[in-house]
Amino acid sequence: MHPASVKNTFMSHMVFWLVFLPILTIIFLPLMKIAADIDPVELRMVTSAGVDVQEVAEKVNARFSNWFIRTGVMPASESFFGGYVPGTDQQEGMGMATNMRTFAADWVRGMWIIVYRAMWRLQALSGIYIAALFAICLPAFIDGLAVRARKRYQFENYNPVFFYFSYHSAVLVLGILFYLPIVPVALSPLVVILFLGLLGTAIWWAAANLQTGS
Repeated sequence: MHPASVKNTFMSHMVFWLVFLPILTIIFLPLMKIAADIDPVELRMVTSAGVDVQEVAEKVNARFSNWFIRTGVMPASESFFGGYVPGTDQQEGMGMATNMRTFAADWVRGMWIIVYRAMWRLQALSGIYIAALFAICLPAFIDGLAVRARKRYQFENYNPVFFYFSYHSAVLVLGILFYLPIVPVALSPLVVILFLGLLGTAIWWAAANLQTGS
């Protein structure tokens, strides 16, 4: 499904951020060398937030194993791409055929690393997301509605262009927030705070200008 094929603008943005862009990331990001370990910056961030990293690892490992390993999905995908296991020296054939099998096997292993990292981030950051919802997004939305009520009380004119950009800015930031678990960079506290701050600002802006404008 391509975002351009969706007529509704809101749904088009959601399809882009939740379907189209993640698929492109999973396809092309494994072409680069991806470290299997979680970045130490992210580990320190979630630890400082009071998250039990060991508990997160156990839950994600169990879920990943149940969904992808025990069901045979991951072994089947690796077997389909040549049966090559990175780090081993026993390979059949020589030359270009071996290089292609090695490339394909590295790609599929990188794909699974991305999937695992996304699951780990969702598990580790779920508490932070919920806290941000109540500490940043909800107050911003309520305050935005209060500003909107004041504008309506003062009979300010409705500006469709201003509302359009405020509405789409909120959709854009929400989409980026949904995409965070698979971004190809380490999620440092600065990155997370920046995204959450932008999300709160976008939500306030959209709520404050809903059917009003300036």
